[in-house]
Amino acid sequence: MSACTSSSQWQVALALLQTMPQFTIPVNQVAMNAGISAAEAGLQWRWALQALRLSHLRADCITYNASISACSKSLEWQRALGLLAEHPSETGYAACMLALEWQQSLDLLWAMQRCRLVPQLGSLSALLSRPELQGPLGPLHPRRGLWLALLRLLPEALEAEVAASSCGSSAGNSQAARCAVLLCAAAELRQPELLAELGEWNRLAELLAASLSPSPSSPSSPSSPSSRYKVLAPGPGPPRGLRAGRAKELRLFQHVLATALPNPASVCEAMESFGCRSSAHGFWLKLAAGAKADLLTAALRGAPPGPILEIGTYCGYSALRLASCGRHVVTLEVDPIHAVIAKNLINFAGMSHSIQVLMGHSKDLIPQLAGPFAFVFMDQKGSRFHQDLEMLAENDLLSEGAVIVADNVLKPGAPVFLAQLQDGAFHGDSFTTEIVELKEFGMETDDWMSVSKRACKSHRTFQVSASLQELQEDSDSMRAKATRRGISFQEWSIYAERMRCSLQRHGIQATLRHKAQGGQEH
Repeated sequence: MSACTSSSQWQVALALLQTMPQFTIPVNQVAMNAGISAAEAGLQWRWALQALRLSHLRADCITYNASISACSKSLEWQRALGLLAEHPSETGYAACMLALEWQQSLDLLWAMQRCRLVPQLGSLSALLSRPELQGPLGPLHPRRGLWLALLRLLPEALEAEVAASSCGSSAGNSQAARCAVLLCAAAELRQPELLAELGEWNRLAELLAASLSPSPSSPSSPSSPSSRYKVLAPGPGPPRGLRAGRAKELRLFQHVLATALPNPASVCEAMESFGCRSSAHGFWLKLAAGAKADLLTAALRGAPPGPILEIGTYCGYSALRLASCGRHVVTLEVDPIHAVIAKNLINFAGMSHSIQVLMGHSKDLIPQLAGPFAFVFMDQKGSRFHQDLEMLAENDLLSEGAVIVADNVLKPGAPVFLAQLQDGAFHGDSFTTEIVELKEFGMETDDWMSVSKRACKSHRTFQVSASLQELQEDSDSMRAKATRRGISFQEWSIYAERMRCSLQRHGIQATLRHKAQGGQEH
C-alpha cells in the first residue's frame, strides 16, 4: 500500500486495504494509517475522515496527521483545523501552515509555540520555500515577520533533530546556528538592531553594522578589534562530532569568519583549507574545488552570455567561484541551515549583488524561476538530475546552446541522468555530452562530472530499464547511508569502482580524463 501511494497509485492502495478482510488479514493501525495516507495522496478527505471516525482502532498521531494533511490539501481548512485542535502535533501544524495563506500560517506558528511544539527542520524548509517568501524582503514587505519568525526557529529545530537522533552531541551547534541566523536576517531585512542580539561579535557583524547603521557610533555596531573576535577557527586536533547537526558546515562558517579576508578568493581559499583539514581526519566536505573548480570555470567559458543557475548551493563555494567570472548566479538550496550559512559567506565575500540564494526544493522552485539560463550547475541529489533538467526544458528556462554541468555522476552516481543524456531527450531537447573523470576534492577517489551542451530538438523518448532503476536505487541507498552514519574514503573508492563497472555495462563511460596540475594535467 505504501509503495502504491508513493507511486501515485492511491486507488490501488485503497483497494488493497478493502481486500484485506477477504484474506483474513486483520486491518491493524499500520494498515489503516497507510490507507489514510493513500486517501491524502488522492485528496480523498471524506474517506480519510470516515476512516478516522469509524475505525475500531484508536487513532494515533500518524492517523491524525495524515487526515489533517488530506483535509488541508483538499482546501478543507476548517476540518483540518478542527482535527488539529483535537490532536495538536508538529507535523499537523506544518501540514496546515503549508496549505493556508501566509497570515493564517503566522497565527498557527504562534499557536504552535504556545503548545511548546518545535517545528522539524524539514517542515521549516518547506515553509521557508513558499513562493511569497522568496525574493527581496524590503522594508514594506508584508511577510517579513513570518520569514524572520521561521528563521529564528532554525537553531531550536536543529537542536531537536540532534537530540532525537544518535549522531552525537549538538554542543556549540545551536549557538553557531543562532549567530548565523541573526547575521543572515540582519542582512536580508536590513535591520542592524538584530546584531545587538549576537552573543559573539565577528567580522561579518562588523561589516554589516558599518553598511546598515546610519552612523558608526550606533549602539548596534560596537567597535570590535580582531583580537576580541569570539568566533574562532577549530583547533588543530581532530574535529569532533562533525556529523551531528550540521556541525561540519557550522564550523566551516566559523573558520571562514575567523581566517578569511572579505573577498571571494579569500573566502573560497578558507573553505578549501577547512575541507583539507577535515579530510585529514576522515570527514569529507562536499566542495566542487580543485580539479572540479577548474572544470566548472572552463565549461563556463563555452556557455553563451547570460545568467547561471546552480541547484544545490551547499555552503556557497561554487556559487562564489562562478559569480567571480562576472555572471549573475541564482542558486537553490533545500537545507535551511546550509542556505543561511551560504548567504552569510556570500555577504562576507561582498558578492550578494551577484548571487541570489533561494531556499527550497528544486521541484518547487524551478517553476517559479525567470530564465533563460545560459549555464546550469547541478550539485544536488543525483537521482533528481534528470527530473530537474526535464523541468528546466519544460519551463523553457534554457538558452540556446546552454551548458549543463553535473557533479558526482559516478559517486554516488546519476545513472538514469547519464543514460538519458546518451540515448534520450529532455522535453524535446537533445544534448551533446562529455563525461570527465577526475579526483574528488579532499578524497583520493575517482569521480565523474558531465558537461552537456544543448544541441537541437529531438523527438526521441527514453524509457528507464529495470537494471538502470536498480542502479539508481543503489546510488540513493549510498547517499542515505552517507547522511546517516558517514562512509569511509575506502568505502567510497570501492563503491565508485563498482558504479563505474555497472555504468560501463550500460555503455556509459568517461570520455575525458582530467590529470593533476604541475606536469601531467591541463
